[in-house]
Amino acid sequence: MPYKKIINYLLFSLFLFFSLGMLTRISFYGQQINGYLYEFVMFFILLLLFFKHRFIPVINAYKNNKYLFWFFIFSFITYCLYLGKYSRLENIVGFFYQIRLFFYVIFFLYVKDTVPRRAIEIFIVLTVLASLTQYFLYPDLRNLIYSGWDPHLYRLFGVYFDTYVAVTIYGLIFFYLLFQKRTLANKMGLSLFLFFIIMTFSRTGYLAFLITLLFIYIKKLKQFVLILALAIIILIILPKPQGEGVNLIRYFSIQSRITDYQAATNLWKQSPIIGMGYNRIRYLKINDLNSHSGASFSSSFMIILVTTGLIGFILFSLGFIRLIASNQLGVVLMIFVSLVSLADNALLHPFILFLTLSLLNASPSRR
Repeated sequence: MPYKKIINYLLFSLFLFFSLGMLTRISFYGQQINGYLYEFVMFFILLLLFFKHRFIPVINAYKNNKYLFWFFIFSFITYCLYLGKYSRLENIVGFFYQIRLFFYVIFFLYVKDTVPRRAIEIFIVLTVLASLTQYFLYPDLRNLIYSGWDPHLYRLFGVYFDTYVAVTIYGLIFFYLLFQKRTLANKMGLSLFLFFIIMTFSRTGYLAFLITLLFIYIKKLKQFVLILALAIIILIILPKPQGEGVNLIRYFSIQSRITDYQAATNLWKQSPIIGMGYNRIRYLKINDLNSHSGASFSSSFMIILVTTGLIGFILFSLGFIRLIASNQLGVVLMIFVSLVSLADNALLHPFILFLTLSLLNASPSRR
């Protein structure tokens, strides 16, 4: 079988596994290290591409975006500086966090402009089916509280088990479809994912979505108002069974984020220039090691700031701006994910990072 066909089939299988979300998660060391089946496919694809292209994609990427590579180098240096403060297991866990982030970026350097749009379309269809199935057949996540998940009730969380991840995924797909050719299927997809975004009852997602939409339609306010009116109508008529999760004026989550920001700021002050080392936040916070938010803060930017300090934060920001903002869709995706990342760890979440780079890769405006 020709090499190109093998890569193509593997890319289709990659998105098939990715569409299963948390259902394919594999955990080690009490959920301190988590992996997903699609990541193993990524690794195999990267190996094949490396044997063909060697270091050429990395060399070319370095010429175009030195900041990103400098960030990874600086991050590794700060990680090594604090090796003596942590146990072997804690250092291993922190090292895996670094490797995963580097791995995702390198992977998309090698598959640049090769992600089949058909694979994206299949993923979108599977996401629709999985989301509707979850909402109608599994609307209650309280039975998984024991394993560290939030008790989402009558909210759309899809196969991601977290509403902020789900709303970001739905928003990314919405904006990707918005930049595609207008067809009946495209219009139906836009309507469905607008509906899905609202069904998450994620206020952070709502604000990020509306601000990004306003950015797109700043010169076409009539279209923005129409979408906003449709969203409000859907929100009004959407069933809201009893439960704190669907209460849009709930206060607890706001207070918890304020407390989280305060904790992150206090840690950052201990080493504001070079940070505490990426990523050992789980061992710096006083929390349940089994919690899924135990290794992070409520903001991706605070994670970078605490772990790599001001130097790492500046390098990271410059690097990812260059990486993502290569065209109009890239700018839109970056704005949306960045806004969500102010209140939730969206930018560094593997699902969101993977989909953001995939949609940018498959965008016709990039070619």
